[in-house]
Amino acid sequence: MAKLKATAIYNYGDGVYDRQTLEKHTAGDNIEVGDFLKANSSNPYKVQHLDQETTDEYFVGVSGTLSADADGPTDILVYTKCIVEVPANSAHYKFSNGLKYDSANGTVAADGDTNTIAWVWEGNTGGSATSVKALVDVVQLGKLFDVG
Repeated sequence: MAKLKATAIYNYGDGVYDRQTLEKHTAGDNIEVGDFLKANSSNPYKVQHLDQETTDEYFVGVSGTLSADADGPTDILVYTKCIVEVPANSAHYKFSNGLKYDSANGTVAADGDTNTIAWVWEGNTGGSATSVKALVDVVQLGKLFDVG
């Protein structure tokens, strides 16, 4: 299982409202800038790598902090809204298409409106893309905040 990591972050969203500081789940976790993160299911105030397609409900955003091991910072800056470039399954992507995490390849793939973690921001007009610019907007996903 490969982790999903943005190769570039183009827009960091609003400097006040579109980021959170959350603690690493385990001090020894190797979290890098660009890693896609989820809240730990038993402790939602701690983050770890997004590791399965089915964990999209816990998706919290993209890491803005390098914390390679237990010597690194425990508080991780998480971008909840940003535009990133991510590796993608070879396909044709159109603006606004939903994307899900493909854990087998460490890429995003077209999602058919299930398990969405991002949307295509800049699609390709011909051929098959192996990377795509994507809009991450955790609040718009509507998965973090229960409306009961």
